[in-house]
Amino acid sequence: MGMKNISRISILLVAFSILSCRHFGNLTPRNSRDEVSALFEEMRGNEAMLQYFFTQMPKGGDLHNHLTGSVYAETYFNMALRDNMWLDTTSYILNLNAICASCVSLYSGMENEHHFRLEAIDNWSIRNFDAYNHLLPPDEFFFATFGRFGALTHNHLAELLIELRLRARDENVQYLEIMLTSPRVDSALVTRYETENSSLIALIEKRDFFGFANTLENLFLQSNIHDAVVVAGADRIGHGVAIAFERNAPYLLRRMAGNNIVVEINLTSNEFILGVKESGHPIMLYHRYNVPIVLSTDDAGVLRTNLSQQFVIAALRYPELKYEDFRNFALNSIRYSFLPEEVKTRELNKLIEQLEVFEREIVLNL
Repeated sequence: MGMKNISRISILLVAFSILSCRHFGNLTPRNSRDEVSALFEEMRGNEAMLQYFFTQMPKGGDLHNHLTGSVYAETYFNMALRDNMWLDTTSYILNLNAICASCVSLYSGMENEHHFRLEAIDNWSIRNFDAYNHLLPPDEFFFATFGRFGALTHNHLAELLIELRLRARDENVQYLEIMLTSPRVDSALVTRYETENSSLIALIEKRDFFGFANTLENLFLQSNIHDAVVVAGADRIGHGVAIAFERNAPYLLRRMAGNNIVVEINLTSNEFILGVKESGHPIMLYHRYNVPIVLSTDDAGVLRTNLSQQFVIAALRYPELKYEDFRNFALNSIRYSFLPEEVKTRELNKLIEQLEVFEREIVLNL
C-alpha cells in the first residue's frame, strides 16, 4: 500500500476518532449532563425550544393534581354528547335531565354543535378568560367550573383516569398521584385502572382540601405552613405560596430543608387563582434554603396546561434555575412520592436511566 493511501487512511481514522469522541466516547452520564446544561442555557430565552426540550425530558411524576380538574373540557363535551346530557345554555351547567327552559339536548351531529362546544370549553376552563370583562374574579370563576361539568364526572371516573395516564405517557411522565374525594372511588376502580394501564403507576389519594383552602387564607394567617409542618407533621406542602408571610419563616424553611419536607409548586394555578407569579412567587425562596421542590399541575384541564409547560414557565421566569435543578425536580417527584419503598426504588432507577438516555439523545438531536 502506498504512502499516500496510508496517509489518507490515517487522516480518516483520526477524523473518525474525533467524531466518535464528540458524539459517543465522551457521553458518560456526567459529561452528557454537562453538555445538556450548556445546551439548556443556549435555549434559555426561546419558549418553543424549551417546550420541545421539556416535552422530551422524562419528568418523573405529577404529585399534585385533581382528577376532575385535570381533564380537558373537550373530553367532557364529547362525553356529554355520548351520554345525551342536557346543557343549560345560559349557565353552561350540565344536567341529566331538561330542568330549565334554556336547556338543550346534547348529541353528536346536533344543530350548532360546534358553537356549543366552543362556549362549553370557555365556561369549563380558563381559555379566553378576560378578568376585565367577566362578572366573576379569577378565583371564583375557577372554582365555579367544577360545578358546571360535575354532573358528568362520577359516571366516567375510570375513563378519566385512563385519559390522564395516556396524556402522561405522551409527555414523558411516568407516575401520577391523583387527588379524588368522590365516594365512588373503590378498589374495583383502582384495580381496573392499574390493570389496563400497567406501564404507569397511579395512586388515587383520598385527600381533603384543607391544605389548599388554607393556602388561600394564609396570606393573612401567617402560621398555616408552620402548623402543617410543626403541628400536623406534614411530609409535603401543597402550594406553599405564603411562606414569606410566616412569622418565623427562616426557622420553618430550615426545618423543611433539614427534614426533606417537599413543596409542591403549581405555577399556573397560583398565578390564575391567587395572582401570585414571577418574583412574587416564593419558588426561589424555597430554592435558596434548599427545600426540596417538585413542579406539578394542580388542575391541568381547567387551567389549560400540562407538566411540561410548568417546567417551561419556571425556566423562562427564573434564570437562576439550571438544568441540574430541573433534573432534581423530576427526581424529587419520585423520591418524595407516596409509593411503597420497593416500588419507589424501582421507579427512581427507571427515571435515572431514562434521563441518561434523554441527555445523550438531546445533545445529538439539537
